[in-house]
Amino acid sequence: EKSEVNNSCLSRLQYFGVNSIEQEAQAKVIGSFIESPYFLELRTNQQLGYIVAGGAASFDNSSYLYFIIQSGNHPAEYLASKSEEFTITLPDTLKKLTDENFLIIKNSVVDKIKQKPTSIVEQAAKYYSLAFDYDGNFIRDEELINFVKNLTKEKASQVLSKALEDESLKRVTVLLYAKEHNIDDNIKPSFIDVKQWKKTRIYN
Repeated sequence: EKSEVNNSCLSRLQYFGVNSIEQEAQAKVIGSFIESPYFLELRTNQQLGYIVAGGAASFDNSSYLYFIIQSGNHPAEYLASKSEEFTITLPDTLKKLTDENFLIIKNSVVDKIKQKPTSIVEQAAKYYSLAFDYDGNFIRDEELINFVKNLTKEKASQVLSKALEDESLKRVTVLLYAKEHNIDDNIKPSFIDVKQWKKTRIYN
């Protein structure tokens, strides 16, 4: 789709789970691992855009990887191809990570989980989420920490590899083109009319 601004953008979500406690732990560790190398390679080294972010997250009933690049210099399909070229190397990079560095990542994740809310509003929002989003499981953080601590580098690599390579898993790729960037003839959208597409969706 053409944008009214002078920036093109890639936004990609790659789903790998349903946000169980185990999958949320995997998302937190894998996401923490992805952040630095993705930014370093595509922002610092290749200088593809001034906004570059990669990681993993869990929300509602989904756990997913995400990759975002915004650029004033390159069209969206170029950003997508460069992102793809790099992300397929991430599982091997994770496998080669030293046990010490992998433990550092996990400990950092545990520290973030243990962080206390800084206001009554944050505390109330957390209790509300635990009560209604997670069926009253008020010890979810403790269970989450246990899954993080028990996650092996081998398992994390397997999850990352499957998320990136398994074509049966859901993926959403949005390519937004700057007004001065041409859309490549090989780029075919999966739908044209947003309103019509929404009518075909099933929402729980």
